[in-house]
This record gives sequence, C-alpha cells and structure tokens, in this order.
Amino acid sequence: MQPPQPAQRDLIFISYATEDMIFAKWLARKLAYYGYGVWFDQIKLLGGESWVKDIDVAIKDRSFRVLALLSQASANKENPRKERTLAQQIGKERNVEDFLITLNLDGTRPDWTMSDISWISFRDSWAHGLCRLLKKLGAIDAPQIHQGNPGIARAELNRGEDLVSEEPEAVVTNWLAFEGIPETLRIYDAPGLDRHKLWPWPCFIIGDGKVAALAPPPVELADLVHLSQESYRWHSFDEIRHSSTHAIVVQILNKTVGKWLRSAGCVYSKDTKVTHIPDPFQEDSVYRYVDADDTKRRINPSGKITIKKPAAPPEKVIHHPGIRYHCRRSDVGSYLVELTPALALFDQKHQPIEGKKIGPRRKKVTRGWYNSHWRKRLMVFVQLLEEESSKDENTPFSISGAIKLTCDHSLIEKSLQPDEPDTGDEQIEQIIEVGIDEMEDWRE
Repeated sequence: MQPPQPAQRDLIFISYATEDMIFAKWLARKLAYYGYGVWFDQIKLLGGESWVKDIDVAIKDRSFRVLALLSQASANKENPRKERTLAQQIGKERNVEDFLITLNLDGTRPDWTMSDISWISFRDSWAHGLCRLLKKLGAIDAPQIHQGNPGIARAELNRGEDLVSEEPEAVVTNWLAFEGIPETLRIYDAPGLDRHKLWPWPCFIIGDGKVAALAPPPVELADLVHLSQESYRWHSFDEIRHSSTHAIVVQILNKTVGKWLRSAGCVYSKDTKVTHIPDPFQEDSVYRYVDADDTKRRINPSGKITIKKPAAPPEKVIHHPGIRYHCRRSDVGSYLVELTPALALFDQKHQPIEGKKIGPRRKKVTRGWYNSHWRKRLMVFVQLLEEESSKDENTPFSISGAIKLTCDHSLIEKSLQPDEPDTGDEQIEQIIEVGIDEMEDWRE
C-alpha cells in the first residue's frame, strides 16, 4: 500500500473582505490570465479540477502563497483576520517568511500582528501594483498551472471591447443649476424666533435676533419678522457679520431645496439625512416622471424584500426611493445642488432602520441593481425639484434641471443588464438568503 501523496501546493489564495470584492475579482482574473492557479471563493477559475471548498484546507494544503487584501474594511473583520493569522502560522511552520503577501488597497496601517510584514501598495494604481505583484511571484517561482488562459480570465466577465460605441452619448449628471439667485442678501429682524420656529423659512441666523435671507418670510411668519434697513450685495463680501458669505448662501440654498421637496410631499430624516418618497405618494400608488431620454416612466414609492438569516426569523425590509442633496459653488462662481440617490429603509412595522443596521440591508436590497436603477431614482427627484421650484411664488429663484454633457463615445449598457419592463420598478417581493459567512456584517 502506497503512502498518501502530499497535496500539491500550487494555488494563490486571495483573502478579502466583501467590501473589496470588486478588486478581488479583478485580481483573480488578472492572475488567472497570467497562468496562476487562483483560489477565490466567488469564481471557480480552475475549470474541471477538484475544487477545495473548505478555506482552512485550501490555505493549509493547496496554497503556495496567500494574498491578503488589506483595507479599512478588512483590517478588523473577523474572517480576514483569521485567514491572515492562519497564513502567518503556516509561514512560520514552513519557515517561509513571505507565505503571507499583503496587498494594501487604501493606505490602511497594518496592526501590530502584521507590522513586520512587507506589503505591496495598490492605493495609487492597480496596474502598478499588479506589476509589482507579478514581479514578486516570479521572483519566488510561484507555480503557473497553464500558459495563460484568456478564457479562464474572462470567467463571468465581459472584457468591454464590444461595449463601446463610436456614437456620441448625452450624459446626465447629478448636478442641477440654480437660476435667478438674487444679488442682494437682506437682513430681517426676527426677535424671539429660534431654529425650530424658523424651520419653514430658508434663512441663516446671524445673531442678535437677526436672520439673512434671499426670499421674504412665508405667510405664517410674516407678522413675526420685519425687514431691516440692512442688506448686502453678497458677491462683494467674503464675510457678513463674521460669517462666511459662502456658508450663508449654501445654507439658504440647502434649506430651499429641502422646502421644495417637502412641498412635493417627500419626507426628511434628520438621522440618515435622506429625503424619501412615502407610499402612497401624492395620493397615488405610482409616480409618473420623464426619464433622461424623455421617455415617460413610472416608479413605485416602495418595495419590499424578505431576508432569511441562519437560526433567525425572517425579516421584512421596506425600501423607498430617497435622495441626499448638497449645494455647492462651481468653479465659475455659480451655485449647484448635487443629488445622490439613496434609500430609506423601514422594518415591517414601518419603523426606520438606522445606524449599523442600514449597511447590510441596503446591500441586499440593491444587489443586482444597475446604473439604470439609480438613474431613474435620480430623475424622479430632478423632476420634483423642477416642478416645485417653478411653482414657488415666494422664492425668486428656481432649479433649471440636470446639467447634461456630451461624450464622443457611448456605452452599450443593454448587454450588461437584463431588459427591464416599464412596470415602475415593480418587483415581486424577493426572498434573500444571508449566508453563514456573511453573519459578521449582521451582528448588532
């Protein structure tokens, strides 16, 4: 009877946190292209070979080296730390100093357990980092299991050559321009009024019972606020009453955008800074809007998923289209509002999901979402702001719509995503499983 043959240690094991998956996939395919055998839990790159499912076995018995992706996300995560620790132990047992090779993605400082381990930086350039890594693998004679197989490297990946068209493309930005902002900033006497009472009015409190504003107070404050003799052509001043003029204008514009969205029927959360569409919205079960290509569409004010976790009851998550906004000054001096599509999440009792609970649930809701999903939600709020700003008779300025640019080339995105019927993003309630390896993200 022959003794058992030792396992062939010919694989490059990639240890990573889920937040770094995009880079990990890129790296796995690049290494496969250059002929290296890669152990990566998301893609089975070695074709018909016997595949090792157990991570400990893969590291101990099959790995020539372990590549640890170091980032803010992975530095203190349990599973990546365990894999790095195991690799360090094996390196000591085999007397291989560089069994663990660290790839630093964002400049994160290693903790004391890795302080004496050299690392390769990918912070400034993935391409330069890859060149250094390939040089390192060549210097230590890392085994290459084939001559370089583009078919393996393309596994689950469209390389992109057929995604670019020579046709020019109009690009819709998430920046909206203000039109007609008054040149004069007026000062009002508002004795005894605090921030809470002044909430309906986009103004800036400058002290001594005075506020600065670009528009007169609303009707409900008209008898409590009086126009003073003080005013400023604000473009000519860096400061007004010891406050930055830029900060004053930005705060007034931010409050004005918030007022327009509230007037449209949206709801703002101070905790998450997200303004969302409630359900029903404007007394309807759908909202109709015009997309970036002038196509008429509709969107549901809410969706729902059911999340199943090991040894836990199912959890329902309700999600609403939301937006974050921030006003800023452009390089040429005009003012813009930057919109960032977001989600408002609620439990089955429609209580807000907040804090650390948001991240893992948002990932489950948006898994499989493509650019079009976010663009549609952006265009919903673009339309709401255009409509409300044009109807606001008390405010002398408005929103002109999303700024559009023209590119010489265009992307053929339909080949990257499934066809979406125009059903207002209506989805059958999805049931989504949470794997045991993901449970670290769900600890609360």
